[in-house]
Amino acid sequence: VVGQSAGGHVACMAIFRNIQRKIAREIDVVATEGLGVFVPDDDERNTNISSRILEDDALNDAWSASDLKGFAAISSPMTLGSVITHSFRRHGLDDAMVERMFGFKKDEYDPCLTLHNFQSVDDKEKFLKDLPPISIYHGTKDKTVPYEASDAFYEELRRAMLDESSISFVSYVGWSHTDPILEAPMDGDHRLHKDLFNDVNKWTTTSPCLIWPNDSKVNDRLCPHFMVKLSRFVNPF
Repeated sequence: VVGQSAGGHVACMAIFRNIQRKIAREIDVVATEGLGVFVPDDDERNTNISSRILEDDALNDAWSASDLKGFAAISSPMTLGSVITHSFRRHGLDDAMVERMFGFKKDEYDPCLTLHNFQSVDDKEKFLKDLPPISIYHGTKDKTVPYEASDAFYEELRRAMLDESSISFVSYVGWSHTDPILEAPMDGDHRLHKDLFNDVNKWTTTSPCLIWPNDSKVNDRLCPHFMVKLSRFVNPF
């Protein structure tokens, strides 16, 4: 799974929520079996638990985070703290508008906070066990989603994960919010594409054997360099 900007944030939270639902379902199953949580005379509560289990079964039958080979986030707001708040303000989105964007539950959609808010050590271990390998990519000159947002998320992952080899953070010096996916490839600089290619190679094969094509149609710039420079000047991101 690959997501850029808000798409990376949405994909990340979808993965996190999928794992959270799985953990909640396991707790509910234990409850219905009467292992210390089930209340025999509380029919309304038991009905709610049963409905929740059926709902989670329907959601989790579609896909499971543990089945994903990997997840890559590009220029994405992986924390919704002060760094992103200041960026929103610079782009004309005041705090009240941002709160409405997230249904007045912004903290529930913050990937960094999700890595903090575990009910128990056991829940945390289950959550991290189901996380796919994660690669983070960000330009250091990103004015829309500051580079520090990805850096903060990466550090949270490093503190949480037992196996740091399953996470990586690549910074592109001097690149803006859209450089990895737009200006750089148009100018023949395919660093992001090659990095993603290597991720897929690593995540999906036991012995990496895919080779980046040595083909001018793939590697050459798609427009004159001066046009790319001009686009960087007028690009609002």
